[in-house]
Amino acid sequence: MALRESLREIGEKALVRFLENADKEWEGVSKIECTCGGKLKYQRKRPATIWSVFGKVKYERAYYAGCRCGKGERHWMRNMGLRPAR
Repeated sequence: MALRESLREIGEKALVRFLENADKEWEGVSKIECTCGGKLKYQRKRPATIWSVFGKVKYERAYYAGCRCGKGERHWMRNMGLRPAR
């Protein structure tokens, strides 16, 4: 059990690093295109939580909002096929 828990912790830390590094590609990008064709503006870093094979994983990511359609988005997550929980 101790080995299993150690491997889970290592996997969780690696996933957090991967997710936060993927988000760094968008650092400095102040506006992105919304799915409706409008513009989303960078708001701030926001905490996020996803469920994975390593359990509940918390990390920080950039958040864009302010489009006329009222949507907000984590741009790189859409490109990776990730979506928020409903």
